[in-house]
Amino acid sequence: MKRYFFIFLMVVPLIVINISRIFAEGGGYNGYSVSLINGDRNSSFYFLLDPVGLYGSNPYSPWFYERVLAFFDGKFDGETVAPNREFRVIQPGKSVMLENLTRGVHLVVGFFYIPNVSLYPIKVTAIRAWDGEGFEKRYVIKREPVVINARAGEGILRDFTPMASSIGESIPPRWLSVRSVVSFSLGFKPLAYLKGSLLSGVGSNPREESIDSAKYWNYDGTALRLVKACIDYTSRRIGFYISARNNFSENVSIFLYVYEKGERLNNYTVEIKPLFRTKNGMILLWERGKEKPRYIGMVNTNGNYLEGSVKFSSLPVNIDSIGNDVYFELDTCYFDYTRNLYEEYILATIKAGDIEVIK
Repeated sequence: MKRYFFIFLMVVPLIVINISRIFAEGGGYNGYSVSLINGDRNSSFYFLLDPVGLYGSNPYSPWFYERVLAFFDGKFDGETVAPNREFRVIQPGKSVMLENLTRGVHLVVGFFYIPNVSLYPIKVTAIRAWDGEGFEKRYVIKREPVVINARAGEGILRDFTPMASSIGESIPPRWLSVRSVVSFSLGFKPLAYLKGSLLSGVGSNPREESIDSAKYWNYDGTALRLVKACIDYTSRRIGFYISARNNFSENVSIFLYVYEKGERLNNYTVEIKPLFRTKNGMILLWERGKEKPRYIGMVNTNGNYLEGSVKFSSLPVNIDSIGNDVYFELDTCYFDYTRNLYEEYILATIKAGDIEVIK
């Protein structure tokens, strides 16, 4: 197996444990809480709780760190590891509370982010949510000693960007003074989503399903964090900034369905493709009754945020007439080309009058 990691010798005691009992019992949440503390004063700790590919493994096994290597390499038992890109973060010296844990043992798998280095120290900690005497409610994660180092930008860390922080959004300076059109909390999720077949075309008889059954929600940029926009009369453009909880992929589009007051059907739809053929994406305008869209602009995408603009002259309406009578339905959509299906998530409604005007 191709390696992107370096491992140092470590003696791990072999302990015979009943795995069916040590790991968290199913059947709903029992409300246990544990405090996780970053014991390092200089580095942020990014982690996953019970990640797919490692959860259920015996952390006391002498072969466990081989499985950790396989996990961060992006492979596990010959299969590609399911996406685990929604890393949570603990700032240096700070703590987070892990709540609503099931009774049993859970795995915290993470790494310390050190800027301008090619290797991240990996830490794996078993935490216990339990009743009775001896239940430890505080766990300190320390950077030393280092057993495994993960190579930045490889394997499961290939799309990692050190941004998804609980302390707020890292916004490019040029957008700091522009007010937000809409923002979403980290816990936000739509109540339902639309699922349809790519063989019959997007929007052709989709069925509405509960968000709990969605396969791609909160994956590859489907869950947005922030949208900013401005109508700039100086440059005669509409500009926008959009960020997501995790990095955008080529499989995701952002849709703005344009409605006028009283309309049941929209005549125009703006599609923002964050990436195209692994590079920067584009802005497309779909018009009802026409089979192909029209290119109206490009976007610059950097990990989990993008910026773009559209010239006034590329729009099918007079920009001066846009007001509170025009609104946009904001959706994200994930396209699974292997299974020929898509999932579309309805996120918010935006009034054109809420967009900041610069003259």
